[in-house]
Amino acid sequence: MKKLVWIFLVMLSASEMRAQTVLSEGRVLYDVFLNAVSLKPEGTLIVTLKGGLMKRELKMQNGYSNTIIYNSKLNKTISYSQLQGNKVSKVLNATELKASNAKFENALCLGGSENKTIAGYKANRMDVTYTDGVKNTVYYTAEVKPQIKEYNAMFNKIDGLPLQYEVVSGANKIVMVAKSVKAEPINNSEFDELVGYQVVE
Repeated sequence: MKKLVWIFLVMLSASEMRAQTVLSEGRVLYDVFLNAVSLKPEGTLIVTLKGGLMKRELKMQNGYSNTIIYNSKLNKTISYSQLQGNKVSKVLNATELKASNAKFENALCLGGSENKTIAGYKANRMDVTYTDGVKNTVYYTAEVKPQIKEYNAMFNKIDGLPLQYEVVSGANKIVMVAKSVKAEPINNSEFDELVGYQVVE
């Protein structure tokens, strides 16, 4: 009897492992809040994925926007920012990108029993402390995993998709909360470089 129970548990565990969906092509839409989650978001973040390509589009109600396009094949990242008519772009090579993400690499991650439902997925809480002392709280689902590992650069110990997380910017804390996760065909042209931006070093 014990042997049958053990076999059943192994089969159940294997079934749960297979249940994870790899998101290789599609979009994740986040509502963006300043300092705390409220009824009215103050912006949106759309992450678009296709194979080794990723685009993050942040748009705030105050007119600020930032688009980051990452090409894993070329190891190239371009950041486009716009505010009050000023449009600037910055190119990061692989070495510069690695340096900018260095503080995330050896982060202390502590999981807990708290969970909630976000965008229709069960999201588990994890508390993260980076090497510079900055703390972050992330809720992630193990049901979906982005194919491109750079999606989780801030949370490289998470085997899943972050559905709620924080970004500290000066005195402000920006909170992203997922609204939808969609697997859908994406045109390659969505990852074309933007025009009309002044390149800065």
